Amino acid sequence: MNTALVARSMQIMWRWSHGWGTKTCLLDCETRLETEMDQNRRWGNALPYLLVLLLLLLFLPRASVQAGIPVEFAGKRNLQTYPFQSGFSINTTDWTERSAPIIADIDGDGENELLAGNWRGRIYAWTAAGTLKPGFPISASGPIVGHLALADLDGNGDLEIVAGVGDYDNGDNGHVYVWRPNGNVFPGWPRTVARYGNDRQCKIATVALGDLDGDGDLEIVAGTNNNNFGPDFAPYVPNLYAWHHDGTTVAGQWPVEDSDDAAILGNLAVGDLDGDGQNDVIVARDYHRVFAYDGQGNDLAGWPRYTFVPEDGIWNVDPRIAHRFSAPTLADLSGDGALEYIVAGYRRPAGSTTIYNNDLLVLRSNGTRLSGWEQPAGGNGALSNSYLMQQASVVADLDGDGQLGTIVPTLDGWIRAYRVDQTLLWQFNYAQGKLIYASEPVIGDIDGDDHYEIVFGVYDPKFGDTQPVGVWILEHDGVPKASIPLPVAESGVLAAPTLGDLDGDGDLEIAAVTPRGWVYVWDVPAPYTPELMPWPMARHDLRRTARYIELKPSLERSTKTVRPAAAEQGQVFFFTVEIVRTGVALTSTVRLTDIIPSGLTYVPGSLVATSGAPDAAQAPTLRWTGLLSDVTRVTLTYATQVTTPSTVARTNAATIDNGRGTILVHRATVILNGYKMYLPLISRNF
Repeated sequence: MNTALVARSMQIMWRWSHGWGTKTCLLDCETRLETEMDQNRRWGNALPYLLVLLLLLLFLPRASVQAGIPVEFAGKRNLQTYPFQSGFSINTTDWTERSAPIIADIDGDGENELLAGNWRGRIYAWTAAGTLKPGFPISASGPIVGHLALADLDGNGDLEIVAGVGDYDNGDNGHVYVWRPNGNVFPGWPRTVARYGNDRQCKIATVALGDLDGDGDLEIVAGTNNNNFGPDFAPYVPNLYAWHHDGTTVAGQWPVEDSDDAAILGNLAVGDLDGDGQNDVIVARDYHRVFAYDGQGNDLAGWPRYTFVPEDGIWNVDPRIAHRFSAPTLADLSGDGALEYIVAGYRRPAGSTTIYNNDLLVLRSNGTRLSGWEQPAGGNGALSNSYLMQQASVVADLDGDGQLGTIVPTLDGWIRAYRVDQTLLWQFNYAQGKLIYASEPVIGDIDGDDHYEIVFGVYDPKFGDTQPVGVWILEHDGVPKASIPLPVAESGVLAAPTLGDLDGDGDLEIAAVTPRGWVYVWDVPAPYTPELMPWPMARHDLRRTARYIELKPSLERSTKTVRPAAAEQGQVFFFTVEIVRTGVALTSTVRLTDIIPSGLTYVPGSLVATSGAPDAAQAPTLRWTGLLSDVTRVTLTYATQVTTPSTVARTNAATIDNGRGTILVHRATVILNGYKMYLPLISRNF
């Protein structure tokens, strides 16, 4: 994919016979082709063979050297479109609700699969080529409306598949299933969940995995729509379950019910909310109340909480925030080491079911509101009371200030990003004045610019032909990319997209499914960097915990370059080292060592750095020390002069020590006193 067409200072080594012997020549060919789309790009280290260069000039004039990115995309803020991954799109013809696709290597063979569940109770698993894996699709006994969850439950290296399976007939029970990656049912499963009354189908809206009892094994948690509309709340109506991986019920209060017998129609989260070292279960139910349970199913201190617009609202007086499809998120927004409980809901007047706005809440571990969030972050009304959407919040550090922000699409047709103090970073009107809703967003660097993009589906809630629908992509500052949304068939994308490297080629793919069963995979011409994927899939991770975890710091994207790539005796040229941090702040001291090779001499006073402490006192050994806790990039430059008359190639290496035991070496090669060959200019009217 890294075809090099455009070259500056192309270096060619060749051998030729002359007279009595053979001589080695180094050629510096100053050849460059620029188009309108890459005027500001500088390229180096192009094709090693002149013939290939000439052929590419003639026949592939619009290729690019940037890791396979076409010239139309290279260095541009707005990408135009992406090709489909070979073998996709696929039409399953099966109805799909909020069950998002998931990319993972389920059988440990080193190759990823794409999984998706649907209303017909089928779970598909495709290879990167779009072919079904043996044993798939799996057929279950009822509808799958929630996300699949994946984890190695038995420690054998494979990933088991967990799904909530409802029932098509009113009053019948639903089940939670676990399958092995070959499609066989895992021992101890399925488990049955209750359905009170005979007037509704059983639906299992959410499953998630986490270690609830601290024994190192994962438990399976599921929430259902079991409820009781009658005036008598005495019957036991459980709708939140927790099992060990062998199917036995976790000790304690499980399964638990709500004293008002309200259903769970949204998603749950799993994480250590109260800071006691044990995971808790977080959920909202279908009215104005949010819940937090410990690993045994007991209410955490301060929970549950009624959610009025004012924090201490009065029943039947103050407007309330209801949580029909709410999807709570856990993250340390305040940076104090404790998790916050982030949840969006619909605003209703006291004593009324009318929705007239939407609200975002941020709660402390004890249920009180975080400073700055005493009043919720409200929206601009509601597009509809008849059709509702899930308002799923996600978190990431969008502006690189070291603090997490919250991103949430809402029922008013907008998606917004907030700082920790509720300051609005930006907002974008995805509905454009139409009845169009949005999926849960996912977040990652999808164009290789070291900034996060926000990716989410938009859809027609009437499942008609309202346009535009598809997949939106916003820059980190909320500006949409051109020719977005990515178009899809029919009604749009209801479930969250997924970011991953499906085919293992190092580049990114975006996967999405539509309600009517289309499965799309776009092949994105940018590197897949896990350290730059803070929220890559629905509910954050394969276990669907919705618990934000800080990305590990990495310096893998650091580079070293030289300009010009060739010089003669007496000439000066410049080396540049870019130390680039991805992930969270790196608190250890970073050290760089750069030894200038023979044939070159350091130009005194030329070593400079944008931060940190450069040291040239022991030249030709140059050093730098500094921190990358508050910055993501440090640029070092220095000059050298050619002192040798010989024709030779010299490689200069910079060694970077991250202070945590990882050593990286980056190199740049320069041609000294090379022979010159001037090529004829070949042009063609394209």
